[in-house]
Order: sequence, then structure tokens, then C-alpha cells
Amino acid sequence: MEKELPKNWVSDYLYNVLEPVKTGVKIYDGIKSYYSTGSIKDNGIFEEGIYDYYTKPSRANREVEIGDILQARMSYTDKALLVNESLKDSLFSTGFIQLRPFNKTINSKYVLYFLKSDFFHSQKDELASGTTQVAINDLNAKKIEFPLPPLAEQNRIVDKLDILFAQLETIKTSMAKVPLLLKDFRQQVLTQAVTGKLTEEWRKGKELEEWKEYTLESISTKITDGKHGDCKDEANSGYYFLSVKNMKNGSIDFSSARQINFFEFSEVHKRTNLSLNDLLISSTGATIGKTALVDKRIEFTKSTLQKSIAIVKPIEKIINPFFLKCFFDAKIDYIKEISTGTAQPNLLLSVLRKVIINLPSLKEQQEIVYRVESLFAKADAIEKQYETLKAKIDSLPQAILHKALKGELTEQLDSDGDAKELLQQIQSLRAEQSNLKKKGKKVKV
Repeated sequence: MEKELPKNWVSDYLYNVLEPVKTGVKIYDGIKSYYSTGSIKDNGIFEEGIYDYYTKPSRANREVEIGDILQARMSYTDKALLVNESLKDSLFSTGFIQLRPFNKTINSKYVLYFLKSDFFHSQKDELASGTTQVAINDLNAKKIEFPLPPLAEQNRIVDKLDILFAQLETIKTSMAKVPLLLKDFRQQVLTQAVTGKLTEEWRKGKELEEWKEYTLESISTKITDGKHGDCKDEANSGYYFLSVKNMKNGSIDFSSARQINFFEFSEVHKRTNLSLNDLLISSTGATIGKTALVDKRIEFTKSTLQKSIAIVKPIEKIINPFFLKCFFDAKIDYIKEISTGTAQPNLLLSVLRKVIINLPSLKEQQEIVYRVESLFAKADAIEKQYETLKAKIDSLPQAILHKALKGELTEQLDSDGDAKELLQQIQSLRAEQSNLKKKGKKVKV
């Protein structure tokens, strides 16, 4: 990395620039909070337990000071933290590397940002070893390179990163609302579609039939469910036995569908007789009410279903199949209400058959379907743009850290001095500390 470093920066090993603090806890009175590597979740830290000296876990063997930096040893784990006032009297697990600057020669938060970077993690993960748990030990951690700027520039980098990452968090918070807004928008479209509000203006001046009330049974040729029992698998048979997990995005996903032999398929197919424009409804469990329409994209002639899926065969002279799907998607809360059972809710076929549906004329149904598809297409386009933007935003932290660690985020000033002098100061402090330790004297770093 030395060739890539800007003027007045140096590169050295992480353990040469900072003190790797050894484990060991002195006897203490009262109780202390304990944190393990598992305590760090979703950018927060959560207390694992409170212990006195004699009941603490054996791994609770690290004492910390304000300004210490800890990093989980496990490979492919981004868990680093900076010890602040609220954590100073806590115990930490031996599953952490613990680093401490020599006499404030290094900005602790600069180190924390370094530990968050891909440059650090690529080194840590490559140097990690072990069988039951792959992690980095102190011997290998000594090989990790660390880019060292002058202290004044470290401070400027930290200030700049603090501002940029705060702005990123604000953007992410705002962005997180987009999927919820789109979900709510789609649900409102569906609700307006099946209540007539979506075509309210369109109906004016047109001679159309009034909306009429039907039971689902009266507008269907058949309402049934899948096989009551399992089927044996047969790889590459070409005959599919579908479950709720294959119902995705309103259609059928065959990528993980089970295949069964022809004879078992034939027996089940007699019951289900899956056909084009059938509506599939999940009828049990947490996914109850989920729908999929049998369309031209799926091999419905070679597919059958498990019992957990209800099959509705609409009379297309009365109801547009997609309008029927819109109805059930809009009424998913109602479907849950009429289901029986608590631990495992079930939508009984006898109840499903009696569901009341208000229907407009086929002409209005077609207009509703057109409008729903048009509005959903716009929502899908926005969602695609959101996902593209989110991917770019998610990549920004590492791009920013990369620039910071190459000295491209802030200006280099001659008045900052040279990091070589800072490194010499650290080496002198290290040597002084080592000598004092040999003499048995306590050293404050």
C-alpha cells in the first residue's frame, strides 16, 4: 500500500501503531455489564448480561477504557465498536481484538473507520484460520497493514466521515419509506378497483349495468384444493407438485418446484385439473390469502398442487380472472378474518365458496384491469429505480472509506507535519512502556 499513500503518510502494521491490549480482569466489587461479539446487532450494541466477578463467564475477560477500539475476530464479520463513556466500566469477550492508541497519538475514530473498511476486512479474512470457527488470532493480526496520516489530518478525515455518514443515514431513513409507500399505493389501487372508485369518473355518461352481488361459488365452475397427502419425488420427470412457496409475484416460480412421477401426477390432476386463468389462493398458515393466477407462462398442463392451495375456476363470461385476483388481493385482511384456527389458520373451502363479490359489467372489469395494470406498471418502474438507487447508496460507505484511506477525502497540509515523525513518537512510547513494564511499573498509554 506504500506506493498508493499520499504525501506525509506512512504504512505500518496495525499492531505496531496501536497497542493490542491483553486479556485479564482485576477483581471488582458489585456487578458489571458484559458484551460479546453477538451483542453487536444491526449497528447497535445490546447488553448480554450483568455479572459480579465470581459469576462472570470465562470469556468475559476484557476490561476497557474510553477510546479503546474493539473488533470481532471471526472472519467475514463487520463488528467493530469504539468504547465511549457508557461502556467504560463494562466487560467484553475474548472474541474481540482490543486496540488502544499510545498517549492519544491516533484518533480512535479514525481506527474505527479503518476497521469498517474493505481494506481491513480483506486482510482479516485472508489471515483468519481455524476449523470449528474461522477467526484471526493475534499472531496473524500482526500482519495487517494500516495507513497512517498525520494526526491533524486524521482529525479532518474523521470530521468529514462523520458528516458524510450522518447524511447517508438520513438518506437511508428516507429511502426506507419507499417500499412501504409503494405497498400502500398498490393496496389503495386494489381497494379502489374492487369498490368502483377507480372507474367512478369513467362510468359517467356510459350505459353500464349496475354492480351486482354474487357468491364466489356462483361465478365459478369449480372450487377445490390440492392433494390431501404427499407425493414421491422423481427428478426430471417434467410433472410438477406445487406448494405455496412456488407462488411468487402473482404467478408460479418453477425454479424450486418438486417433480413427481407421471402416475401420481395423473391421480392428483384428476382432482385439481389445473387450467389457464385458474386462481390459486394459499389456504393455510402465515401465507393465507396469497394469490397467483395460472397464466400462459407456466406449464399448467403438467402441474398439480398440494392441499394448502385452494383452486378457483372462474366463469370468464361473468368475471375477468385478473379482476378476481384483484378482489382477493384487496381483501386479504378479510380472508384472514374468515379463516378458522389460531396457531395454524385455515381457509375452509365451504367458507371460501360463500365469499360475496360485487361485480360490475365485463366491460368495466376490463377497464379496471387495464387501469390496475397501468398503475402497477408505474409502481414497478419506481420500485426498479429505487432498487438501483439503493444499490448505489449501499455501495457508498466503502467508496467513501476507500477515498478516505487514500487521502482523497480531505486536503493534505504541510502544517500537519509528517506521519513518519508520528510513527517515531509511537515507537518511542512503545519502547518506554516496554522498559517500564520490565521494571514492574504501571504505565498509562
